[in-house]
Amino acid sequence: MADRNIPVYYGFYNPMALPLTALYPPIDGLVTCRSNDLGCRVMPAVDVHVILDRLAPGQPPSLDNLSTARPFDEHDAASIVGWRLERFIANEVLRCRQGWIFDDLRDPNLRALLYERTAPIAAAITITIDFGGDD
Repeated sequence: MADRNIPVYYGFYNPMALPLTALYPPIDGLVTCRSNDLGCRVMPAVDVHVILDRLAPGQPPSLDNLSTARPFDEHDAASIVGWRLERFIANEVLRCRQGWIFDDLRDPNLRALLYERTAPIAAAITITIDFGGDD
């Protein structure tokens, strides 16, 4: 991220709502449907790193720790813990407000990001969105 100036984001897979209580196995095999108040959230790595640097060494972060003073999405008060995944893609990535646009698949930054790593990568998601040109 620092060497190539490419933004990185964390995807947090949260339960649909907190606090969470559940019975296992579900009664009669049915899972109770709840509203999705939390769910998958996306935060820029720079924000996550600032938050983690404030924790004591070895202290695992909680959802309360992983929150910011301001919401990422002005239309979602709960976005202090990140954008909802669907809003991040639709409102941030597709509108080119977040992410990175590579010139082509041979872009040296893209190749370095995906193929020249010196350590394992836990997860890498590449989303390619092609828009038809005017010609």
